[in-house]
Amino acid sequence: MSDELTVRRHSPSGECLIARLETARTPWTRLIGLLGRTTLPPGHGLLLDPCPSIHTFGMLFPIDAIFLDNENRITRIHRNIGPFRIVFGGRKATRVIEVQSGWLPKDAIAISDHLAFCRMSSSPSPS
Repeated sequence: MSDELTVRRHSPSGECLIARLETARTPWTRLIGLLGRTTLPPGHGLLLDPCPSIHTFGMLFPIDAIFLDNENRITRIHRNIGPFRIVFGGRKATRVIEVQSGWLPKDAIAISDHLAFCRMSSSPSPS
């Protein structure tokens, strides 16, 4: 995994949604993803980029998946994905954020919300 980011709502409030987001941008880090982990701490997530679909073969805990388009708008949200599943983000999805299932409240995000990625302790960037 490479650099760590935070995820904020792209709005005047700039509300922090995910305090620590790891990134997986190479074929190998995307393939490994969260495999081998038994949990993901609250407030932590993993960004797989590029990644229009995911699988949970070999996963040890359920996850929620937040699919984004090229403009970082949420295109789909899949909750409580158990082991041995394949999930598609739809034709507009280009990346996905994975978090521990149930950690992010259902009303915290919605389809078409715009997210901003920020380097740890910095201002929003257009990544």
